[in-house]
Amino acid sequence: MQHPQVITASALVKDKTKLVGYFSPANINKEELQEFVSARLPIYMVPSVWVGLEVMPQNSNGKIDKKALDALDLEIDFDPLVTKSEKRMASVWAHVMDVDISEIGRCTSFFAVGGDSMTAIKVVAACNAVGLTITTAQLLKFHVLWRAASIVSVPTPDAWPSITLSEEVLGFIRDEWAVRLNLENFVVYPATPLQAGMIYATMKRKHAYIMQVPLLLDPGFDSKSLFEAFRAVVEQHEILRTTFVTTATGIYQIIRNDTVDFFFHNTNESTIEAFLDLDRARGFEIGDKYFVRLTLVNVETDRYAVLSIHHALYDGWTLSMLTNDLVGSLQGKSLMARPSFRGVVDYIDAQNKATTEDFWRSYLSGYVSHPIASTGLTTEDSRPHEPLEMCTQVSLAEIKAAAQRFGVTPAEFNKVAWAVTLQKYTRQSDVVFGQVMANRDIPVKDADGIMGPLINTVPFRMKFDESLPVKSVFDNVEANRANLMTHSYTGLTDIKRWSGAEGELFDTLFVYQQLPDMPQIERGCGMHFYGPTDSPHAHEYTLEILLEPRDDYIRCQAWYKSGALNSDRVRWILIEFEYVMRQLCTLSNCSAPTGLIFELSPAQTKFIQSATI
Repeated sequence: MQHPQVITASALVKDKTKLVGYFSPANINKEELQEFVSARLPIYMVPSVWVGLEVMPQNSNGKIDKKALDALDLEIDFDPLVTKSEKRMASVWAHVMDVDISEIGRCTSFFAVGGDSMTAIKVVAACNAVGLTITTAQLLKFHVLWRAASIVSVPTPDAWPSITLSEEVLGFIRDEWAVRLNLENFVVYPATPLQAGMIYATMKRKHAYIMQVPLLLDPGFDSKSLFEAFRAVVEQHEILRTTFVTTATGIYQIIRNDTVDFFFHNTNESTIEAFLDLDRARGFEIGDKYFVRLTLVNVETDRYAVLSIHHALYDGWTLSMLTNDLVGSLQGKSLMARPSFRGVVDYIDAQNKATTEDFWRSYLSGYVSHPIASTGLTTEDSRPHEPLEMCTQVSLAEIKAAAQRFGVTPAEFNKVAWAVTLQKYTRQSDVVFGQVMANRDIPVKDADGIMGPLINTVPFRMKFDESLPVKSVFDNVEANRANLMTHSYTGLTDIKRWSGAEGELFDTLFVYQQLPDMPQIERGCGMHFYGPTDSPHAHEYTLEILLEPRDDYIRCQAWYKSGALNSDRVRWILIEFEYVMRQLCTLSNCSAPTGLIFELSPAQTKFIQSATI
């Protein structure tokens, strides 16, 4: 060990789960030692427990006697929690991650007890709820408990000034839209960059960004009770009473204070698929009083309720809350109040525009776009265009373990794997793709409980140096994490303009969809989901990759533009993507140069060789 005060050191795994570090002399400060080691080694190599010895046992060859260390009759205790903040934070970790609090000490790493990007959001929300102010970026950076607890004493703002619009804008909207939308009591707010982009796409194609959720009703189920329950949910949450209008200064969202014109429709169709086609074609458009609807569809002896909702009103977290509230309302439960989405709009508006511009200019400086669609000839795909799907042979447990060793989250691990895959197909050492950020960790009070589309798409850049170790790639991810989170609300139009890049900034989109638990809608409550829910995305990119972690694998779906790519090419891309996952899992156990990860998979190599014979 390079620590100036350590004479000898060793590490052993005790009880099959705990990595114990032994050092001498015994008077060295354990916290300083933990920091020293954490700064130099991957997380999996950092002991969770330290034991100081006055003299390190040696064998006859003068080397550390590990058998003697293992035989020492030591009661392995974690360093006791000292401050009130440490004890409260340990309690939160134990509760959220279902860990025995006795296994959490001052030097315990968040990752070592199962932490990832999803649990980080939950832990941060729980910490803030008990007065421990910390951000997700801070928790992921200062992942050792005592370090995380030491920074919670400095509160960060989570309430922002409400936006005030000019009388000119308000007057125009009243004159142009009040009668058409039957508006009396209403609030006008700007649309977020994400919402505005979705609405512009919908103005071109009414079916863009619509999601349909078909529910098969049990025989005898009272559809009226469903309508009443859903109306109660709409009345409770203003995001569901939101519509959109256009003005000379942009797109605005109109939040009405009533549900006077919120009607339910009853229709007959030959098949549920026929209705879904008609409903999708109807879509949504500027001038609609609501951007959500519920329709009862009668198909011979079956009845369906179809929820149609525009993506400008929701994200995955919102769907979980919406489903929970609908089931609760059906059961006669009182609906909880949730924070307004307007708080998110206020937060975005309050940010320093110059600082944001400077960050994105610097982040994308010198980047030259290399679309994946230009990396080879494709033939028009005559087969029906459905998303391709792959379930990884690499287990989720393997990916989590490798991510922990590299000091990143599973989502970040897979982003790196996708960046490597793009490098192989574009042959560029500098790649950029779009990433969808959940943004449930922004500094807005109770952001994890807000109904609305907090997500946003921003660029993810990865520069490779083949001479550096693989670990350096993940170190760069960790180094950029906080700044990317800080500026993750920025609109793509602005980012593209600031980047100065010619053509499209990127043509592939990466989504790692790890959502909160969805309440089960089953026959027990009179209805259940019917068939798969279609993707609500507009699929504007050449290739879009959606990853969903399951119990012990990752489900990967790929949407692509036929003509730019065909199904065979996309299938090979997915095969190579999984091979990169496997490569990174293997290389996480050793020190290897980055150049090794650019080797093609055996399957790809064999295919190329057979095609050139």
